[in-house]
Amino acid sequence: MGFFHENPIITFFAPFLKQSYVEYRIYLYKELSKFAFATGHDYWGWRFMGWGLHYLGDLSMPYHTTALPGYSALRMLWIYLLDILGLPTPKNNAVQLSSNRHLAIETFMGTLYLNAVRDGEDPFFLLERYNNTNNSNNSNEFGFVFGCPLYEGKIPEYSDDLPRKCLALRSHNWSRQLDKLISKILPYRFVNDPSVELNDLEERNNIVSLTLAEHNFEEVRGLVDMANASLFLFNYYGKSYILNIIK
Repeated sequence: MGFFHENPIITFFAPFLKQSYVEYRIYLYKELSKFAFATGHDYWGWRFMGWGLHYLGDLSMPYHTTALPGYSALRMLWIYLLDILGLPTPKNNAVQLSSNRHLAIETFMGTLYLNAVRDGEDPFFLLERYNNTNNSNNSNEFGFVFGCPLYEGKIPEYSDDLPRKCLALRSHNWSRQLDKLISKILPYRFVNDPSVELNDLEERNNIVSLTLAEHNFEEVRGLVDMANASLFLFNYYGKSYILNIIK
């Protein structure tokens, strides 16, 4: 995780949120991969690259770039103060809900992707965007954030500050909206009950069917599109990382 773009007030009172090894690991495995390829060890070149991509991919997940997406800075400070005063329940509940929502959306989207790739069942057309990437108009800009332009069909030039400056920032900017959709669309008990530890529930593996049983298709599509937009960042920044290694 890398909470690089939290409100400065939050990190002032909770400086531990700044602690992260993710950039170090992304850089380490990039350089190890380059060294392995340069010395004729292709197996290790691909393997180190894969480990680096794992950490890069983590930063495309909003719950890895935002401490508590459903909470304002003021509310976070309040529950932090209560915790200091010996009232940990509000903080524990907030952390549990964030953890459950994190796991819920990963399970939900993971199931959709497995169904699409393994079984050819892709009702939300998740794979269509990836398949059409190379045919897109390079002049079609679909995002520009603080010097991080992103164009359809154009892979950005990789730099070592890209994971923090671009990928983590974009992911963080989507976190609150995604969190709201998760709390509204996914099964209530899974994402809105802090007494539940979602990882212990066997029925979470049926999250897609349970969600579609409770909401109409278009409502669920809104959640899928938002989550997929965040994942799609990895399609671009991950390729940028690969090209930097093998160029």
